[in-house]
Amino acid sequence: MKTHTAHRLLRSVSLLALTAALFAPVSALARERTKTVQGSRGGTFQRQVTQTPGNLSASSSATLPNGKTASGNLTSQRTDTGRTTSAQATGFNGKTATYESTSTRTENGFTRQAEATGPKGGEAQKQVTVTRENGVVTRSATTTTSPRP
Repeated sequence: MKTHTAHRLLRSVSLLALTAALFAPVSALARERTKTVQGSRGGTFQRQVTQTPGNLSASSSATLPNGKTASGNLTSQRTDTGRTTSAQATGFNGKTATYESTSTRTENGFTRQAEATGPKGGEAQKQVTVTRENGVVTRSATTTTSPRP
């Protein structure tokens, strides 16, 4: 199965954001990290992560020796009722993939709605509901996909 660069970039940025969000202390002060790497063949990769309590933003870009670029960014913000997350990745071919998610706390669990659009126009939506009653956790999920045009 062939994995496109934009998908790998989006997964990398998403994994980076998730890892940072999971292991960050709540009382942390604002932090920013930037990393730039120059490849042996002339390519460049740059990543920047900014974190404040409840919020995270990350961006990355890669430039090939021939000047083509790919980039990605992710923003995740805590809200009064849950969290919103959005991400975008643009591949070396200029095509863009996007992701939007909203999680909302409920009285006995949470709900999450997510939507993704791939670089070739395919779409996926997912709705998840998790509840806990009398020590029993119930999870239901509905996924809808539409092929690229």
